[in-house]
Amino acid sequence: MISFKSTWKWLLVILSMYCFGQWSHAEESPGQLNIFETRHYTLRTDLDEDTAKALGVHMDTVFDAYRSMFSNFKGRIDSRLEAYVFSTKQLYITFLRSTFGVDGTGSGGMFLHNGDRSVIAA
Repeated sequence: MISFKSTWKWLLVILSMYCFGQWSHAEESPGQLNIFETRHYTLRTDLDEDTAKALGVHMDTVFDAYRSMFSNFKGRIDSRLEAYVFSTKQLYITFLRSTFGVDGTGSGGMFLHNGDRSVIAA
């Protein structure tokens, strides 16, 4: 027969394990993001400056290639696009969840549109 004291001990152990598990998976926060302006993007990132600038050049090159490829289609983007690039997958997922209420698990990047705000995140 299991005693009342024994039951409380096991309940305390299980509760402690659950709480520790929740704390050990606390979400990482991106903190202060650096902002870089490119020809086509406002890039917000926690990457180092050299990496962010190289990424911005690459993103502008890809943008120009797509603009050329789709030049016969109607529509034109005349303002800078918002882009968020994070150094870790956890920061990316936390950003998507806290800013847009989106679960980004399993994704490597997303285009999000919310009202008049369009964002690229990776």
